[in-house]
Amino acid sequence: MLPLNDGGYPVRNRALANSNQAKLDWPHVVTQNNQISSNHAVAWVLTLFCLILPVMALLASKGVVPLLYGTVLLTILCQLNAKQAFAVPDRILSWSIVIFLGWCAIATAWSPEPSRGLHTILKLAPLYAAGLYLIAVAGSLADREKERALCFLAVGWCLSLGLVVVEIYFGSPLFNLIKGHADTPYIALSRMNRGVTALTILVWPIAALLLCKTRSWIVAIPLLVLTLLLPNSQASAAVLGLVVGLMGLGLCLLHRQASRLVLFATIIGIFVISPLGTKYLYEKGAMEADWLQLSARHRIHIWDFTVERFSEKPLIGWGFDASSRMDNGDAKPFKANRKTKSKKSKNKAASVNQQTRVGGSRKAASIIPSHPHNAALQVLLELGIVGAVLAFFVLSLIIRKIQKLPDFMRFFATAQFLTITAVALTAYGFWQSQWQALILSSAVTIVLTGRLGRNGK
Repeated sequence: MLPLNDGGYPVRNRALANSNQAKLDWPHVVTQNNQISSNHAVAWVLTLFCLILPVMALLASKGVVPLLYGTVLLTILCQLNAKQAFAVPDRILSWSIVIFLGWCAIATAWSPEPSRGLHTILKLAPLYAAGLYLIAVAGSLADREKERALCFLAVGWCLSLGLVVVEIYFGSPLFNLIKGHADTPYIALSRMNRGVTALTILVWPIAALLLCKTRSWIVAIPLLVLTLLLPNSQASAAVLGLVVGLMGLGLCLLHRQASRLVLFATIIGIFVISPLGTKYLYEKGAMEADWLQLSARHRIHIWDFTVERFSEKPLIGWGFDASSRMDNGDAKPFKANRKTKSKKSKNKAASVNQQTRVGGSRKAASIIPSHPHNAALQVLLELGIVGAVLAFFVLSLIIRKIQKLPDFMRFFATAQFLTITAVALTAYGFWQSQWQALILSSAVTIVLTGRLGRNGK
């Protein structure tokens, strides 16, 4: 029986009929499990993204932004070439982010520099769109393609880890070649902070892959290596993130339903404990505690000032991206305790360098140098309680997505979420493009683990 054409008449050329039918089917080529029909080009683009991501985050953290954009562009081109269905990001999560950004745009009206705030939003909006789309693409891949991408992520992670070992123990030869010779050991190690933080965040999907493939103690190897290596770096936020992630993973292993409780307690706590905990630490004299690192004492000073200014405009905040333009008022800039001495020469060099950074040339008169080093306090200060409620809603939707993962994969996703949260509460400006790009990229990697725990694996 001959096939029919669009008008209902028989077509003698079967190849032409098949071509016409393919045109009619596109873009509705979707498998039963809501997975886009096999497109090896798209899968390999995402695989190469996973391979490059850890190395890029270490050597040039700002390069994660164009890496994300480039991957999305190549993915779209491959889908267009194959006449393949486009992945659709989660609509509720997407609209919640749109609403949050809308409030950010409104909050620029009372910001010290509205044009600067709008410029930041114009950078974040396409970045979120690209990240959400790539997350949807990652979720639509076939299981074997997801596992391959995770294997390449593990290769890139091991390569980056090897570079970190070389930099720490052999005098930073690669970074000296790329960025020039460092004046002090502290500066030499600090240049790797973002990269080491990225390795800490990306270790969780790799551990999930190892658990799926081996079902043995081998899963602990990357976590143990990081535990031994991080104390030799200057990435204190990464150390904290790893510890908090391990604690969260331990709680999940003790009770399978602990994940939901831990995650919701976390997002509630960050907006409540951050301001209250800061006031407690300040009143207890933590700024004068010699056992705390100088950078930690400086952060307490910044956080206390941030909480004080937030209390003046608690509902709507001081305006989007206003942190670095806050007037000091009667508050005085942080001054390091000159009596504190380090036991080791390298720690002494680090303290001297940090004192220079705190009271030296870079905005010495500003209490908040560029951002509060705490995402929750930054949202409260700039966007007020309204912004915090919207941010809480976005985070709660992310938690709902995590809860849909199989048991053990959910545990590692919980650990990654807690690691990112710990880092966000102690380091980096929340609106920085490279930081947001890393968060979105890490979400892509954890989505790849979504079906590892199913099908008897």
